[in-house]
Amino acid sequence: MEEIETQKQTEMPAPEGPGFRVRLMRLLIGGLVLGLAAATLYLLAERNSRFYYLSQEGRNIVVYRGAWLPSGKRPFLPDDPHTARIYAPIELPEDAPVIEERRFEERQDLDRALFDILSGLAEERIRSEDERKMQEGFALVERASLLPGITGAQARSLRMLRAELSFFEGRAHLEKALVELRQAREKLELASEASSSRGEGAAMLLRSIVPATEVLSRSLQRSRGWEVPEFRAVLEESREEEAREVAAPKSAAPASLRSAPPATTETPESSQGEEAPSRSGEGGEEGAQ
Repeated sequence: MEEIETQKQTEMPAPEGPGFRVRLMRLLIGGLVLGLAAATLYLLAERNSRFYYLSQEGRNIVVYRGAWLPSGKRPFLPDDPHTARIYAPIELPEDAPVIEERRFEERQDLDRALFDILSGLAEERIRSEDERKMQEGFALVERASLLPGITGAQARSLRMLRAELSFFEGRAHLEKALVELRQAREKLELASEASSSRGEGAAMLLRSIVPATEVLSRSLQRSRGWEVPEFRAVLEESREEEAREVAAPKSAAPASLRSAPPATTETPESSQGEEAPSRSGEGGEEGAQ
């Protein structure tokens, strides 16, 4: 009987003791800690992926995007071709200052900071007469004009920079036009030697083109700050010639009008002087009677 009772006791499950409960609590706490750690890492990675970074590598400004990790970054390579062109690496001039790395939470903050950098570098270059620096300034302004998130004040500043560019672009067009005018002048000088009506037409065009070419040439030289002679005499000569051509048909009056003596008007003094002798003559006749 005793053996049967001991066998039943061994087959019955042992009651749960305090050690089992401790192990269960440890498992629950460990799972909770791991879950919180995983959630924290996920939130940190998601937040870091929203950041934008602006840093300098060599002579290029490079835009980075936060990696899907609690820290770190990767090059910003958008799928949209237009957006990829906006944030492509920007080559800096040789004498540009070093740009420290900066982090931005929003893309518009990145755009505004990038605009300030580009406009500051371009402003001093587009006003220079050095052709290389001017080309660098043109390229910087073009890149700054692509940024979509700039402020109203920055948009006005961009308009002023474009106005500066328009002056130089307009002067370049005039320089090309001056080359064309000089080539046309050479052709017309050759055509003026013809004995037909073509020669007369060429001579008439030359009278207009030559002064205009000289004035344009001197104006372009003065716009570059070169000392050139005054060209008022050229302008006055062309105006006088035009005035003579306009007034020439009007001076051809009939011969009868040219030979007629000019009409004179009698003044009160002359009329009184003519009446005085007649009265004196009348007085003399009366005295003789």
